[in-house]
Amino acid sequence: MGLEKSYLSGVSDITPDYNPYEAGLQFLIDWKKGDFQGAQALDDVKSKGVAQKLACLALEEPLVVFGGEAIFSGGKAITQTTSGNFGYSVDKSLVLGYLPTEFVDQNDFEVEAFGERSKAHLINGAAYDPQRQKILC
Repeated sequence: MGLEKSYLSGVSDITPDYNPYEAGLQFLIDWKKGDFQGAQALDDVKSKGVAQKLACLALEEPLVVFGGEAIFSGGKAITQTTSGNFGYSVDKSLVLGYLPTEFVDQNDFEVEAFGERSKAHLINGAAYDPQRQKILC
């Protein structure tokens, strides 16, 4: 259910390879905290912008997905998924992946898993309970 609620995994979705702005977690940065390690790097990212953003895609055809699958746009591989699974409450396969920023406003995607491809579309917010009214523990 975590993927359906867009709860991120610290093992695959959030790693040192990504920054809070790319992961959509910039609201967690406490700038009033004062000088902290990495503050200058985060300030640089904030002013320059990011090259990629984490996005959730829902697949039209159910595929077995775990993370590491290729994401295509316009027939070209653009990135790979960080995590994936079947969302039983939404009855769709879901994946997370960092899309290059020039693709975040598009909706022409395919995901390939085990030699099969499925069309995929962006999910804004969470696939299940996007208003976050139901808390999962």
